[in-house]
Amino acid sequence: MNADNLELLERHLGTIPVPRFDFAAIVSRAAHRPESRIRRRIVTVAVLFILLPALAAAAVHYFPVKVEQTRSGSLVIVSDTLTVSWRARPTDLRRIARGLPYRVVWPTGLPQNVNLRTASSADSQVAIVEYRCRNNRFAQFIIMPKQMRVVRAPKQLAGIRVNLAWMKRQFNWTAGEEQVRVQTNCLSDTDVARIRAAMVAAGRAKR
Repeated sequence: MNADNLELLERHLGTIPVPRFDFAAIVSRAAHRPESRIRRRIVTVAVLFILLPALAAAAVHYFPVKVEQTRSGSLVIVSDTLTVSWRARPTDLRRIARGLPYRVVWPTGLPQNVNLRTASSADSQVAIVEYRCRNNRFAQFIIMPKQMRVVRAPKQLAGIRVNLAWMKRQFNWTAGEEQVRVQTNCLSDTDVARIRAAMVAAGRAKR
């Protein structure tokens, strides 16, 4: 984890609501007793024991990159870093997969007239691959961790904003450890069903 992501994690953890404990009242009641120092240590350890699991759970579900959806339905990727491979090749997909923290299932079962165009990685969490069809239309696959949720886009966005081309036909499913979002104006329902079945089967094989 780089320094920027660590700083974002610390900010996120700092916003977790924590029940208030009146340490002053607890300590004052025991101040006249000789064992007050020991009890204060016990109280502190007990509080940490309660809070640490909550902090750990929050860390597991925190992602420095966001996938947001505007009111019009278009998807937006918001991240601190973005790497893009134009005229991508299978070697670029393998490089991106090595940097992601989950087992990636790439789109498979695509029609013969669909070719890989670009491959991107946002904060080493989300992958975006775009394919071009013969009729100069496109299919975009957004691959992200299964725990990540697509949220509504606010009016102002911080970080690098990547507006994905809006396409009315959208699909989503899970495959293994990942969640897949598809936008396309060239793949048919039959094509999408075949790709989905192939990716789901590949995801099961990787478990």
